[in-house]
Amino acid sequence: MDRKTRTTGDMAAERLARVKREFDSYSASIRLTELEAAAVLGQSVNTLKFWRLNKPGKGPAWIKANSSVRYAVGALREFQNRAKQSA
Repeated sequence: MDRKTRTTGDMAAERLARVKREFDSYSASIRLTELEAAAVLGQSVNTLKFWRLNKPGKGPAWIKANSSVRYAVGALREFQNRAKQSA
């Protein structure tokens, strides 16, 4: 399938798959969108939003960039490590 026949949804799915696949090679300072962070963590965007708004400290640390929420790769790794330790 060439680029002209791929849908926006296909391209978004490919991007999320690439982020999940390459996450371990990312610098800790790279910031991911809510959707990308949710894919990496295996959670829904709604779960991340709930943690952020209703359960401060439960989810990964987040950053407000302009009007968008971003998650630093380092914060996601730290959250994953905390989750492994408490399991």
